[in-house]
Amino acid sequence: MEKCYGYFNCSKLDCIRRESEDKDCWEIDGTLCVTHCRIVDIMKDELESKILDCKACLYYKKNILKKNN
Repeated sequence: MEKCYGYFNCSKLDCIRRESEDKDCWEIDGTLCVTHCRIVDIMKDELESKILDCKACLYYKKNILKKNN
């Protein structure tokens, strides 16, 4: 599966997602996400809160469908 930073051509080198190769971006707190072509800083205290933001993301939708098939 393509990484989110590749999918979005993201240049944010300080994003924690780049350090965690074994998890998907929606499974990591503190990511700096691109959602619907805008940058949002997702710094949630609980992962359950973050997933609400991720469910609106095109990358999430594309990849969660692949995992479920």
